[in-house]
Amino acid sequence: MAKKQLDAVDLTKFVSALFVLAIHSNPFLDLSAKLDFFISNGVARLAVPFFFTISAYFFFLKETTKENTIKYCKRLLILYLVWFIVSLPKTIMDRIVFSEYPLKETIFRFVRSFFVTSTFSGSWFIVSCIFCAVLFYFLEKLPSKTRVVLTIIISAIVYLWCVFTSEFGVLYSKIGMSAFYNVYELVLGKPYVSFLVGVPYYALGRYFAKQENISNGKYIKSALAIPLIIVLLFEIYISYTYKLSLSADCYFMLMPIVFLTMPAILSADIHIKNSKFLRASSTIIFFSQFLVLYALEFLEYALSINILYVFKFCIALTAGLLLSLIILKLQNVKGFKWLKYFY
Repeated sequence: MAKKQLDAVDLTKFVSALFVLAIHSNPFLDLSAKLDFFISNGVARLAVPFFFTISAYFFFLKETTKENTIKYCKRLLILYLVWFIVSLPKTIMDRIVFSEYPLKETIFRFVRSFFVTSTFSGSWFIVSCIFCAVLFYFLEKLPSKTRVVLTIIISAIVYLWCVFTSEFGVLYSKIGMSAFYNVYELVLGKPYVSFLVGVPYYALGRYFAKQENISNGKYIKSALAIPLIIVLLFEIYISYTYKLSLSADCYFMLMPIVFLTMPAILSADIHIKNSKFLRASSTIIFFSQFLVLYALEFLEYALSINILYVFKFCIALTAGLLLSLIILKLQNVKGFKWLKYFY
């Protein structure tokens, strides 16, 4: 892939990391709860779909062989392990010490989370990437038409299930699905933050990776995303106004918007001098933010103070950037090469 594409993708990942940070720090909440919901729990939700699609794009640029799939999953498992260790104190407090469930169920949920959702905050993204890599490895073995049809069916079911249980989560109790959902959630976790979420976006990433000329009609397609963003805002308004949402993780318009904007991103002719820093910091900010925000919450409690939400956003961002800078500098020093596993 051309260098100009890498730079645009790195920039997209970095902006997506900022969006993820906004989701968890709510920087506009001091100004207006409605404004913050529209931005932090609305438009910012495009971040994870972009992360998934970009990860899938790079995965499918290489041939989907057993060796490449194992190598890809191994790298993700190492990333998981590194951040699991770093996040362990917070994880123990959140998932075990302050668990709302009986001890046996707490242990069950914690072990289950390794395979289907999150043990530490944000780890469900890695779990989903691994699941998708394995799933598509087997799908690639099927005849072309069968693979395409099956991919579309699985992706559509997963996408609708995640949206239905997230954006319209309060509705399933009204149509008698509460008992089914409770059992499902106990075994497989909340759909919208589980191993399932990445499936439709990996299908999207594969589509772009196999396109011979991704730039055809890129500006027209990107222009078409503008009215869809307006539709997304209306969708958010309906969900917010009528209190339909159980969790604002998934919206119907997310995938169409990503589909229309990715061609322009993948073929944009921009050059960024520090694109490697953007690439690394996007992952580091994604995972480190939870620890920084947790520390700020503890500080507020210990000192009986209130930190403005916008300051929390800025502090977490600054900490993530500094950590990224330190890691990139030290990883070239003998004895610190293992730091590369943080991203």
